[in-house]
Amino acid sequence: MTAILRDYVSPNDVTDPGSKALSAGLFLAIGVGGGYAWYRSGALENIWQRGVIAVLGAVGALLAGFLGAPIYGLVGIPGLVAWVLLDIAAGMTAARWAVQGKGPVAP
Repeated sequence: MTAILRDYVSPNDVTDPGSKALSAGLFLAIGVGGGYAWYRSGALENIWQRGVIAVLGAVGALLAGFLGAPIYGLVGIPGLVAWVLLDIAAGMTAARWAVQGKGPVAP
């Protein structure tokens, strides 16, 4: 893969502000995804389960971040802003769905 990319990517592409913003957004998504999943799984007593959920949240955010690269390539920064808003809406919907599926709390 590196040999293929070497022919198409010049060293100057690394200094592109858009690629820095994309990388920063990807790392931020991983941190926020893992942190939010850890926070939302606070009701679990088993720390192992909490950790697994946090890792799954971080991986999900990483995948969403990877999908941001082609979106940035196609429509630029406005597309990334729309992608972030769509991800936030999907995350809020998923959190509400998870809370509803929790069922009644035992006294």
